[in-house]
Amino acid sequence: MFEDGKVCSADPLYTFCPVLHHCQILHLFMKHFCQHTLFPDQNGSHSAAEIRMSAVHEMYHFCHARGLREVWGYLWTSWYQPKMWCLWARSSAPYLPRWHTTMSVGNFWRQLKHDYLHHLVRPQLDQLVWVLQTQVVPNYMAWATFLEDVYCMGCPKKPTPFQTGLKKEWARLSSLELSGYSYRMDISQWQCSCEALKYNSFHLCKHLIKAIPPPPATFFCQVVHRRTMPLYQHPALHPCLDGHDIGDRVMPDAGSITDGDDHVWLGDECLLMGSNWWELCEHPLISLGKWKASTLMDAASSGPDDATEAVSSDSTQCQVSGSEDEDEVLTWCL
Repeated sequence: MFEDGKVCSADPLYTFCPVLHHCQILHLFMKHFCQHTLFPDQNGSHSAAEIRMSAVHEMYHFCHARGLREVWGYLWTSWYQPKMWCLWARSSAPYLPRWHTTMSVGNFWRQLKHDYLHHLVRPQLDQLVWVLQTQVVPNYMAWATFLEDVYCMGCPKKPTPFQTGLKKEWARLSSLELSGYSYRMDISQWQCSCEALKYNSFHLCKHLIKAIPPPPATFFCQVVHRRTMPLYQHPALHPCLDGHDIGDRVMPDAGSITDGDDHVWLGDECLLMGSNWWELCEHPLISLGKWKASTLMDAASSGPDDATEAVSSDSTQCQVSGSEDEDEVLTWCL
């Protein structure tokens, strides 16, 4: 099937893109995707406009030198023109994106179809809503209890998938030998001029890992993952903090990623009653039943009275009441 104006090629041996160039094009495409203003190279840092201009220039000349006219036409219209570039290139955003595809949405639909609707073919809308209400939502709420801090309080908290993968990748890179080449490194900003840092899934490289002492066992559960420089924050990564308690957690800020380990849920169900859940997103201290650690820590740093006042804000209909709840919050803050 062809669109208007397209006809079948008269050459029976015509190939849109020879197999010889598949890996080369994919390599260039991955290189252009991973580039970002936060990752310098041997020539220094580059702006977002310079990264895009260099990527378009490199891909165009690659296709022009090999006579891949149709391939370049496809790459330009679908990927490299300005309105398409901002949809996939990491350099088009000031922060490093955490999700690169719609895989989370696709995974949810896959579970919904295969786990709950496998025996139905084109179900009616009312039946679908009933399945979502009586089966899908209760199961997700049951799984969500494993992420709460009140679940198995006497046992150590299970690491998140990101923390587990970070520890495994850290151990793998620690076992590698250095090549002997010198690179510009800044441990406090977690920057290295090598090419491996921006291609690694966890933005690690063996040069940075070997430049610091081995971290403590609690490092992978305490390190703060961020979307801007420095990508990781922890006292073990800052040489200027020698002599300080290595277990002190660096509190996250606006550029940090939660990873499900930055909240304390007090179990107060009135936060969700009477349409109060609409106001949770706008409240400065509470978001979906999770206390924002950075705001509480700022309030606690000025004194216990300020922390108590910050927790029991009058802008919500559910306030912390009772000495036990106040003691629990203040103990966690201090």
